Amino acid sequence: APDLANIKLSITLRSDLGCSPIEEAERLESCMIDGEVLRLIICGKNLGKWTIRKVDQTWRNAIRNDIGPMIITLGLELREYI
Repeated sequence: APDLANIKLSITLRSDLGCSPIEEAERLESCMIDGEVLRLIICGKNLGKWTIRKVDQTWRNAIRNDIGPMIITLGLELREYI
């Protein structure tokens, strides 16, 4: 059988688009730590089940009212799950 697929992708979380960047980044970190199996859906296409192997964070823009950054870019490394 072929090896499991690995992919890297970058996502940007922005508070001005209605999400809480810190909460979402923490949720993805938690999924990685717990080894949670998740469905990867991009543009409505189900790409199957994956686990998060690594999460890198880059915080941008000023801290807003002591609640955190306005923008967090996440670098995710995913591994296919069968």
